[in-house]
Amino acid sequence: MKEIVKYGNPILHKPVDEVKVFDENLRKLIDEMFKIMKESNGVGLAANQIGIPLRVAVVDVTPAGYEGRVALINPIIKNKSKKYSLEEEGCLSIPGLYLPVMRHYSISVEYYDVEGRKNIINADGYFAKAIQHEIDHLDGILFVERFAEVFDIEKIEDQELKSRINEVLKVINSVKQNQVKA
Repeated sequence: MKEIVKYGNPILHKPVDEVKVFDENLRKLIDEMFKIMKESNGVGLAANQIGIPLRVAVVDVTPAGYEGRVALINPIIKNKSKKYSLEEEGCLSIPGLYLPVMRHYSISVEYYDVEGRKNIINADGYFAKAIQHEIDHLDGILFVERFAEVFDIEKIEDQELKSRINEVLKVINSVKQNQVKA
């Protein structure tokens, strides 16, 4: 079984490729992703988090007591509510770090299923938050970067937390700068 890639790995910090072939290999990838996500106690997983640079994500928020389970292939957010929610998030690729992130409360996402059929899913609340988190992964964005867009890290009183956030952002920024140079 594939390992979860940690922040700092270049595959997490750049947009991934669209899926072009809908076949048995894609079906196996999605099955494996749901399995890895469940065994890791996650509610979402993007393919690049297991080293596969494809625009595929799985989300299942039912273990957290919510409704919503989907495999998203080539997802694009089509509509976003003007209402936001601010809730704590974590990430399997940044173990042990939990931060509040501003997300749209409701979204509509166009995506393809494993058979290659185009669909639209409407999600709100926790399900919408999880989907947005995974789509960010596919776009090369980690949740700590979303946190940094809204909050002034220098005003964080907890020095250990501030240090951890700055360390993670330093690694991410270094990787992204190296990608631009390459």
